[in-house]
Amino acid sequence: MALTTQKQVDAVKEPGRYAVQGEPGLRLQVTASEAKDAKDAKLAKSWVLRWEYRDADGRRKERMLGLGPLHTVDLREAKERARKARLALLDGHDPIEQGRSARAARHADRAREAAAGVTFEAAAKLYYKHHQAKWSSAKWRGQ
Repeated sequence: MALTTQKQVDAVKEPGRYAVQGEPGLRLQVTASEAKDAKDAKLAKSWVLRWEYRDADGRRKERMLGLGPLHTVDLREAKERARKARLALLDGHDPIEQGRSARAARHADRAREAAAGVTFEAAAKLYYKHHQAKWSSAKWRGQ
């Protein structure tokens, strides 16, 4: 069953991956939580983009990029996100690696900002305060 409308997406009640018509690789992924009774299982729905590539040895490999949960990303937005990712692939960029490097850059920027206001003396005093209990003698603490 290929999905075409938001109403069809909302109506899916069985775990699995469902293709979106006219959107290569875009899937609605539906998973059920662990429950003793199948009636009690809760469904989680999210969007994924699947594509294949060949590794250095020529073997076919599969990659999947999460595009967001259904409660946050509707069908229209999922199609747009998938289109952007496919354009990146067409340009020779891996959208998963692009996301990782963007997160790493944001993390490094935050770390630089946090460290910018700390002097060496303040950092040394803080280090001493947190580690002095581990040092077994007063001589070591004094050094």
